[in-house]
Amino acid sequence: MVVNRDEALKCLGIARSALAEGNYARAERFARKSLALHEMPDATALLAEIQAAAASAAPSPNDAEGMRQRKPAAASEPSPTSSASASRSASAADVNNGSSERQATPEQIAAVKKVQARRAADFYGVLGLDKDASDADIKKAYRKLALALHPDKNPAPGADEAFKKISKAFSILSDADKRRQFDQLGTDPDSRSGGGGGGGGPGMHPFFTQRGGRGGHAFEAEIDPEELFRAFFGGSGFGFAQPGGQQHFFYSDLGGRRRAQQQQQSRGRGSPQGSPATGLSLLQFAPILMIILFTLVNVFFAPPDMPDYSFTPSRHFSHLHATPRHKVDFYVHGPTYDAFRQHHTKYVPQFYEGVEATYVNRLGNSCTRERQARDTAVRRAYGWGFGQPDKQQIQRARNLPTPSCDRLREMGLYK
Repeated sequence: MVVNRDEALKCLGIARSALAEGNYARAERFARKSLALHEMPDATALLAEIQAAAASAAPSPNDAEGMRQRKPAAASEPSPTSSASASRSASAADVNNGSSERQATPEQIAAVKKVQARRAADFYGVLGLDKDASDADIKKAYRKLALALHPDKNPAPGADEAFKKISKAFSILSDADKRRQFDQLGTDPDSRSGGGGGGGGPGMHPFFTQRGGRGGHAFEAEIDPEELFRAFFGGSGFGFAQPGGQQHFFYSDLGGRRRAQQQQQSRGRGSPQGSPATGLSLLQFAPILMIILFTLVNVFFAPPDMPDYSFTPSRHFSHLHATPRHKVDFYVHGPTYDAFRQHHTKYVPQFYEGVEATYVNRLGNSCTRERQARDTAVRRAYGWGFGQPDKQQIQRARNLPTPSCDRLREMGLYK
C-alpha cells in the first residue's frame, strides 16, 4: 500500500543516516523495519551493506590472539596507567552500586502518588493547573514536575508512569491546536481519528512522530517522554560523564531521534593540522546549513499562529465577538485577540473563516443527531408496524425541534 511504502522509505532514510554515523544496530533495525513495511530492492541491498559493515567493524581473531600473547612480565607488573584505570573502574562501580540501592524520599513518593491520582485525560489536573493557565504556567509546571519525577532522579515505584503522564499532558497543552480541541471537546485529541479545530487541521506537535497504524491504514501519534524532556531542557537532560573526558548527550532533530557524542580530549592531545578529514567535516555541515536556511524562510514568510477561541465563555475566554458573515458568536482572550488584529490585519478574514468552519462542523453533527432522534420518535409512534398508529403522537414526533438544522438553514447551508 502507499502508506506502507511511505513509511518504509522513512525507515530506509533513518537506516542510511545511522549507517553513516556508524550506529550499525540502529541501522539494521530500521532496515528490517523498512522491509517489513514494504519490500524494496534498495532496502535489501542496504541491509546487506549494514551487515557487512558491522562484521568488518567487529574485532578480528588475530587481534584477540595478539592480546593473549602479551609478555607475562607486562601482566605481572601493573603500570601506573593500568592502576589508574582500575581505580576509576572501582570508583564507577561504587557509584553504580550506590545508585541502585538508593531509597525514595517521602516527598518523591508523594509526588508520584499525586500524579497517579489524576485521570490520564485530566491534562490540567495532572500538571496541577487551572484551565485558564497561560503558556508560561504550563512550561513552569512541567519543568518542576519533570525534574521531580524523572526516573533517573526519583526511584519511587510508579515514577516512570507518572513521568510519562506529565509528558503526555505537556505535549497536549503546549500545542495550541490540540489544547483548543481539548478545551472545546474535553477529550484527548490524539485519540480521535478525525481532527480539526480552530482555523485549520490538527497540527503536529514538534515532539511527535507519525507511524503506520495497524495494517497500514492509520497513523498514531507517539511521544517519547525522554525525548521531550531532553528537548525541553536544552538537549542535555541530566547529563553524565565517563572516565577519560568523554561526555555524552542526546538531542532531537528533524530526522528523528539521533544520538550525538561529544568527546573532550585530555590536554596535550590535539588533532593533526591539515588533516584530510577537515574538508569532509565542512561538507557534512552543508545539510545543516540548508535546514537552517529553510527554517529561517519559514519563520519570515509563514502565516502567524491564529488566536485561540471558544464557543462557550470561561475565565480565559471572556471577550465576546462575532464573525461578520454569519454572526457566529465566539469568545477570545481579549489582549491576545486585539494584538492579533492589530499586527496581522490581513489574516483576520482567514481567522473568521476558520471559526465559521468549526462552528458549521459542530452544527452538522448536532443536526444529524436531532434528525435521528426525530425519525426514531416517528417510527415509535407508528408502533414499529404493529397495532394502530397514533396520528397525534406521529404529528408530535414530526414536530420535534431541530435547532441545529434550523441554524444551518438560516446560514443557507442546509435545505
